Amino acid sequence: MIRKSERRWLSLLPLLAVLAAGWGYAHAGESDLAKWPSNEAKAHFQAGVKLVGDGNYGKALEEFRATFTLKPHWKIRFNIAVCHYELKNFAEAATELTFFLEEGGKEVPKSQKKTALDFLSDLKGKVGVLVLTGEIEDAAVSIDGKVREDVKPGKENFLEAGTHRITITFKGKTILDEEVDIKAGASRQIHAALIGEGGGGGGGLKVTSETTETAGKSSPGEHDTGSPEMIE
Repeated sequence: MIRKSERRWLSLLPLLAVLAAGWGYAHAGESDLAKWPSNEAKAHFQAGVKLVGDGNYGKALEEFRATFTLKPHWKIRFNIAVCHYELKNFAEAATELTFFLEEGGKEVPKSQKKTALDFLSDLKGKVGVLVLTGEIEDAAVSIDGKVREDVKPGKENFLEAGTHRITITFKGKTILDEEVDIKAGASRQIHAALIGEGGGGGGGLKVTSETTETAGKSSPGEHDTGSPEMIE
């Protein structure tokens, strides 16, 4: 039997084709197809839609990523997010949805924006959030050994629930290198403040951290809102 939560997200699958209607594929005429940068990009997108219909989300994700490489359009990020969700890569799904909303900006129709915000709200109940604040523009931040140039002051960084190693390097010195417990539905804030340039120890950053609750709607493992509207 299909659970309520599964029915909800199964209703998202037709979005993958419909979402791109204004971009030159689904239900498009020849004039619309001319908007695609190459036959290769169109082929990857079409392959991705077919693979989603077959339930092969891993391969579909590869195809949509290839499409995005050839044509970095914000609409494709929603397709990528849905694939990540079905693969239980919830942090990646939340990240892609955030980029979808940021890059689309005012171009995102209200119905699509509502769908994405509802989707993101539910995902926040499944993932943890890391927020870095303070003077970190000149600091190098790594999460689980990977340098993250996308980490900006005050920006939400979505991580799977569990233990993650956070490393902050400033002026060649490692000022934070520790394992941080990230809980689903909670936000961990790390603040970096400049300290004086004088004195025997020299200048640098002082780091503090605290954990707060986020406003995600659902608890891990279950959705509690109605089915999202189709994007047309």
